Amino acid sequence: IEMAEESSLQTFAENLRHKLLQPPHKGCAVIAIDPGYRTGCKVAVVSETGKLLGTDTIFLPGMRDGMPKKAAESTFLSIMDKFKCNTIALGNGQGSREAEAFLRNNIISAREGSQYTIVD
Repeated sequence: IEMAEESSLQTFAENLRHKLLQPPHKGCAVIAIDPGYRTGCKVAVVSETGKLLGTDTIFLPGMRDGMPKKAAESTFLSIMDKFKCNTIALGNGQGSREAEAFLRNNIISAREGSQYTIVD
């Protein structure tokens, strides 16, 4: 058991080291999404200096109390337009796969130059 614990700690330390050494994303605002089934996807827009610019909640199609696809898409695109932001950070919690599929199929394909990444 001690060897397994030691190996687990080494793996965790190495993974954390790689995360901490990643370069920061500089020079633009970021749309952060905390996905959720029951409470919807919480959306926050953060400026390049870390200031909170705005928040919203979007209930994606197929989730509890989901919005129609076009309404969810329109809401998200209007957030991108309002804050002139094409960079999205998607949390990897419950509902992240559905949120990623929504982003990939509806937002990224509709907005040239937009990009997303999944974060812890």
